[in-house]
Amino acid sequence: MELTAYQVFRFLHITAGGLAAFLVFPMAFFSIKGSQFHKRTGYLAIFLSVLVAIAGISMLLNPSFPSLWARNIAQRGVEWVLFFNALMYERIFFVWLIIALLYFCFSAVRVWTRINSVNKGGPSYGAIDIALTSLIIISSSYLLFVGCWDIYHLSFHPFALFFIEISLYLIFFGLVDIATFIAPSKYLVKWGFILHGYKFFSAWDALLTAFIIRLRINYSTLETLDTIYSLLMHTLILVALWKYIFTKRLRGLVHASKR
Repeated sequence: MELTAYQVFRFLHITAGGLAAFLVFPMAFFSIKGSQFHKRTGYLAIFLSVLVAIAGISMLLNPSFPSLWARNIAQRGVEWVLFFNALMYERIFFVWLIIALLYFCFSAVRVWTRINSVNKGGPSYGAIDIALTSLIIISSSYLLFVGCWDIYHLSFHPFALFFIEISLYLIFFGLVDIATFIAPSKYLVKWGFILHGYKFFSAWDALLTAFIIRLRINYSTLETLDTIYSLLMHTLILVALWKYIFTKRLRGLVHASKR
């Protein structure tokens, strides 16, 4: 019975993640920004991400999760390498990934909510923004400590550097959030679209990376593919942001010419 429940949640986790990563996120990302289609697909992507998180947490609650997950990987003919030398770290790592996914999704949407609040004369952030930022900084700081601890005590565990890199990446976003809390709100209004786009892109990137890792958990292979993949994905986000800026300026010129 326990195994059946695990399989159900795993199916939901993979199906929702696959739909979000390969269909809904790309549709939202490449659609006309600000359109109803863009907003609806964006909310659908967040809904699917929440399903991924709920199913993932449900799988982690299974006491046999480490062995079940390892067995599933082995059945696919993929080399199994433990992420951590201590099994307790496995669950913490996956919880951290879920936190990061939800942080990117909800804080990306909150950017526009915050901008609308500023335009109406309200505050530039709220309690939910502080909570999201605190959660990502605290959880990432802990995994940063874990990565450094593994390097110092476990003779450079292969994934320790991966934990450190991702932790610093997430802490950076948290610090940027804090900067937007402190800085004059005019900067959020002017440049908030970059923060929104990059956070939404990071959520999509996280789901795609999860599928890459699942296909072949081999550090040397992952390290090589990740370099190429990261370069392509970041080029994509820069092109998309440039296109948005160009379109925004063009609309401004057209609007000014009609006055």
